[in-house]
Amino acid sequence: MNGNDLILQGSERLKTGGIENARREAIFILSSLFDCEPTGCYLIDQIPESILDKFDQILERRINGEPLQLILGEWEFYGRPIILRKGVFVPRRETEGLVDIVLERARKKPESEGLEVCLLYT
Repeated sequence: MNGNDLILQGSERLKTGGIENARREAIFILSSLFDCEPTGCYLIDQIPESILDKFDQILERRINGEPLQLILGEWEFYGRPIILRKGVFVPRRETEGLVDIVLERARKKPESEGLEVCLLYT
């Protein structure tokens, strides 16, 4: 089985499980397992059995409702990788827009101050 075959198989399974962006998520899962760019997944000639097993486990977790970002343990936010684990808010694209607004206002008024509050649960 090659990368394209696994993406097709995984996306079909995710779609059947009710996942909205099934193909995109299948690509992200495979790219995380191979530690490659998402577009590189299509160039994978042979998938080792160990990767097939991990891919299957991740699909099952995702279908059971676990957020993909937490499963992968890392997600990009505002161009930077953010390490995630249970109890951490999952970065959202909408929040990047909020950061843009704050940065724009801070540039207009450099003397302004701000505070970010972050809670860490262990």
